Amino acid sequence: MDTSEAQAHEIEAILIELGGDLFPIREQHRTHRLQLITELSRPQVDAERLEQLRREALQSADLASLELTTALVVMSKVLEPEQRQQLTALATRFGHRKHD
Repeated sequence: MDTSEAQAHEIEAILIELGGDLFPIREQHRTHRLQLITELSRPQVDAERLEQLRREALQSADLASLELTTALVVMSKVLEPEQRQQLTALATRFGHRKHD
């Protein structure tokens, strides 16, 4: 995808910020997974604790989705419609389906 130097810098800044925003969420996901494994390894499984872990995992996933969507909206304002079409075509080529 062809972008101007200014656009490339803006997109790079957005992606760096997104990475910083997603890193703690990724760590939370790992922690939840380890807690789930620990809980399931106990002689008696605490159903309430598993439900709590499930809710926390969903909250983390929702936050990650929000951060990603926000970054995509900001990037969409940096790119021209034709550039967004190129990006969509590239994503489709690498296995992401284009939605109508």
